[in-house]
Amino acid sequence: YAMNSAGTPFDVPFVEKRSLCQFSFVQFEDPALRLKTIMDRNDCVNLAMFIAGGQTFPARTLLLDVCEAELGSYAGFQAWRIKYRVTYDPDTHDEVRADIGPYWIDPADSKLKRYMDQTNTFGIVGYLTSTGNKSASPTSLTFEVKKKLNFNFIRT
Repeated sequence: YAMNSAGTPFDVPFVEKRSLCQFSFVQFEDPALRLKTIMDRNDCVNLAMFIAGGQTFPARTLLLDVCEAELGSYAGFQAWRIKYRVTYDPDTHDEVRADIGPYWIDPADSKLKRYMDQTNTFGIVGYLTSTGNKSASPTSLTFEVKKKLNFNFIRT
């Protein structure tokens, strides 16, 4: 579970719907490549900057999916025929959350305390600093939720 800066879970899970650009490609690869290696490439983002077609893509902006993998004979050669799909997100495939919560960490004694309204009557959800203390303004936390992979096996 993702936690806010005070170490308590968010009330609402990560959910975001957006329309992102995708493209697919097929690549023939060594027949000795292990099936697990192919499967481990699924649902991964680029670990580092990636250059393809003269374009530079920063780390974690490309999400790779393995759509198909077939071991066979192609033009007389044994090979894996692997179809990949790439989804581009210029903001990265990380999750960004407002750092809020019903509790905050008191810096005086490092104890977790309930966030209360100004009259100290009702519990509320409030803004947090990066250390879990109360904040007067909103801040955010970034979570790298996808596996990272070096895309050096992709031929461009």
